[in-house]
Amino acid sequence: MGNNNLDIKRGYLTHDAQMFETRSGRLKITFRLRVPRDAGMPGKGRGNSDFFTVVAYGDRFLEVYPRLVAGTQVVVIGFTQSRDVMVGGEKRVVVETVAQDLFVSRRDALARVAEPGRASLRQSPEENEEVEGGD
Repeated sequence: MGNNNLDIKRGYLTHDAQMFETRSGRLKITFRLRVPRDAGMPGKGRGNSDFFTVVAYGDRFLEVYPRLVAGTQVVVIGFTQSRDVMVGGEKRVVVETVAQDLFVSRRDALARVAEPGRASLRQSPEENEEVEGGD
Protein backbone atom coordinates (compact mmCIF):
# COMPACT_ATOMS: atom_id res chain seq x y z
CA MET A 1 0.00 0.00 0.00
CA GLY A 2 1.31 3.48 -0.88
CA ASN A 3 1.80 6.47 1.34
CA ASN A 4 -1.60 8.07 1.93
CA ASN A 5 -0.17 11.06 3.79
CA LEU A 6 2.31 12.94 1.60
CA ASP A 7 2.67 16.69 2.10
CA ILE A 8 4.76 18.88 -0.23
CA LYS A 9 4.89 22.64 0.21
CA ARG A 10 6.96 25.48 -1.25
CA GLY A 11 6.86 28.80 0.52
CA TYR A 12 8.63 31.45 2.57
CA LEU A 13 9.44 31.55 6.28
CA THR A 14 7.39 34.22 8.06
CA HIS A 15 9.88 34.46 10.98
CA ASP A 16 13.23 32.95 11.91
CA ALA A 17 12.97 29.26 12.82
CA GLN A 18 13.11 28.29 16.48
CA MET A 19 14.93 25.31 17.97
CA PHE A 20 13.72 23.38 21.02
CA GLU A 21 14.39 20.19 22.86
CA THR A 22 11.29 18.05 23.37
CA ARG A 23 10.44 16.50 26.74
CA SER A 24 11.96 13.25 25.48
CA GLY A 25 15.22 15.06 24.61
CA ARG A 26 14.71 15.10 20.85
CA LEU A 27 15.73 18.19 18.83
CA LYS A 28 12.80 20.04 17.25
CA ILE A 29 12.99 22.93 14.79
CA THR A 30 9.77 24.76 14.02
CA PHE A 31 8.76 27.61 11.71
CA ARG A 32 5.74 29.14 9.98
CA LEU A 33 5.54 28.89 6.21
CA ARG A 34 3.69 31.32 3.93
CA VAL A 35 2.55 29.54 0.77
CA PRO A 36 1.31 31.93 -1.97
CA ARG A 37 -1.92 30.91 -3.68
CA ASP A 38 -2.49 30.88 -7.42
CA ALA A 39 -5.29 33.12 -8.74
CA GLY A 40 -7.32 30.10 -9.88
CA MET A 41 -7.53 28.53 -6.43
CA PRO A 42 -10.95 28.70 -4.77
CA GLY A 43 -11.61 31.02 -1.86
CA LYS A 44 -8.71 33.38 -2.36
CA GLY A 45 -7.42 35.54 -5.16
CA ARG A 46 -3.98 36.32 -6.49
CA GLY A 47 -1.63 37.70 -3.87
CA ASN A 48 -3.21 35.78 -0.99
CA SER A 49 -1.37 33.11 0.94
CA ASP A 50 -1.98 30.17 3.24
CA PHE A 51 0.07 29.71 6.42
CA PHE A 52 1.34 26.44 7.89
CA THR A 53 3.39 25.32 10.88
CA VAL A 54 6.32 23.08 9.98
CA VAL A 55 8.27 20.92 12.45
CA ALA A 56 11.54 19.11 11.76
CA TYR A 57 12.80 16.54 14.26
CA GLY A 58 16.37 15.36 14.74
CA ASP A 59 19.99 16.46 14.56
CA ARG A 60 20.13 16.05 10.78
CA PHE A 61 18.39 19.42 10.40
CA LEU A 62 21.01 21.28 12.49
CA GLU A 63 23.11 21.92 9.37
CA VAL A 64 20.33 23.92 7.71
CA TYR A 65 19.02 25.67 10.84
CA PRO A 66 21.16 28.85 10.48
CA ARG A 67 19.64 29.46 7.01
CA LEU A 68 16.03 29.17 8.21
CA VAL A 69 15.45 32.89 8.54
CA ALA A 70 12.46 35.09 7.72
CA GLY A 71 11.89 35.44 3.98
CA THR A 72 13.89 32.35 2.99
CA GLN A 73 12.22 30.14 0.39
CA VAL A 74 12.03 26.45 1.28
CA VAL A 75 10.50 23.27 -0.06
CA VAL A 76 9.24 20.87 2.59
CA ILE A 77 8.43 17.22 1.91
CA GLY A 78 6.85 15.26 4.71
CA PHE A 79 3.46 14.41 6.15
CA THR A 80 0.61 16.14 7.95
CA GLN A 81 -0.12 15.28 11.55
CA SER A 82 -2.75 16.39 14.02
CA ARG A 83 -2.34 16.19 17.77
CA ASP A 84 -4.27 17.20 20.85
CA VAL A 85 -2.84 19.92 23.09
CA MET A 86 -4.08 21.69 26.21
CA VAL A 87 -4.19 25.50 25.93
CA GLY A 88 -5.39 27.39 28.98
CA GLY A 89 -7.09 24.25 30.29
CA GLU A 90 -8.92 23.77 27.00
CA LYS A 91 -8.28 20.86 24.62
CA ARG A 92 -7.35 21.95 21.07
CA VAL A 93 -6.18 20.21 17.94
CA VAL A 94 -2.94 21.32 16.28
CA VAL A 95 -2.31 20.46 12.62
CA GLU A 96 1.27 20.69 11.33
CA THR A 97 3.56 19.50 8.56
CA VAL A 98 6.34 17.19 9.75
CA ALA A 99 9.41 17.61 7.52
CA GLN A 100 11.17 14.48 6.32
CA ASP A 101 13.14 16.32 3.62
CA LEU A 102 13.89 20.02 3.59
CA PHE A 103 15.28 22.07 0.72
CA VAL A 104 16.53 25.60 1.39
CA SER A 105 16.79 28.00 -1.54
CA ARG A 106 20.32 29.26 -2.10
CA ARG A 107 20.76 31.37 -5.23
CA ASP A 108 19.54 29.16 -8.07
CA ALA A 109 20.34 25.87 -6.32
CA LEU A 110 18.61 23.97 -3.54
CA ALA A 111 20.62 22.74 -0.57
CA ARG A 112 19.14 19.52 0.75
CA VAL A 113 19.01 17.85 4.11
CA ALA A 114 17.64 14.38 3.44
CA GLU A 115 16.55 11.55 5.65
CA PRO A 116 19.53 9.18 6.19
CA GLY A 117 19.51 6.32 3.70
CA ARG A 118 17.11 8.01 1.29
CA ALA A 119 18.12 8.77 -2.25
CA SER A 120 18.45 12.41 -3.20
CA LEU A 121 16.01 13.69 -5.80
CA ARG A 122 18.84 15.59 -7.49
CA GLN A 123 21.41 12.77 -7.62
CA SER A 124 22.18 10.47 -10.50
CA PRO A 125 21.36 6.74 -10.08
CA GLU A 126 25.05 5.98 -9.47
CA GLU A 127 25.16 8.48 -6.60
CA ASN A 128 21.93 7.06 -5.18
CA GLU A 129 23.54 3.64 -4.86
CA GLU A 130 26.32 5.14 -2.75
CA VAL A 131 23.84 6.95 -0.50
CA GLU A 132 21.72 3.85 0.05
CA GLY A 133 24.59 1.40 0.40
CA GLY A 134 27.11 3.60 2.20
CA ASP A 135 28.75 2.68 5.49
